Amino acid sequence: MSPLRNEIKQTQRKDAVPGEPTPTGPSASIAPAAPGVLIRKANRELWALPWAYFLGAQYIPPVKGEEKEIEQIQLTFANQLVTLKGRNLESLMDMNVLFQLGTLRELPEKFLETEEQDPAAAPVIISIEVAVREK
Repeated sequence: MSPLRNEIKQTQRKDAVPGEPTPTGPSASIAPAAPGVLIRKANRELWALPWAYFLGAQYIPPVKGEEKEIEQIQLTFANQLVTLKGRNLESLMDMNVLFQLGTLRELPEKFLETEEQDPAAAPVIISIEVAVREK
């Protein structure tokens, strides 16, 4: 079972506080039945995007051979296209299907060396781009 799937199970335990987000690492948290996702950039920009306007997601694996293998996830909402870049992002796709993502946080690369989380397990978002979606 994936670490993120375990986090989802943990939020469903009897001792979990309903509605309180559970961290899944430095870049994401889940909140049971979250009405939307809060996106936080390092420069303090914020977006609150409701799941009611979510259209779909695409995982883009890293290009092999590049020095820094960066993964991407594109989240498509009715009016916005959100692009996440980072490491270990594929595991977020399970949570995305379950509409459990509550918060996505950008963590600049310069802080990755000091991060205590195990980089092999936790998703780390190093860049978030929010653009107006062309229809």
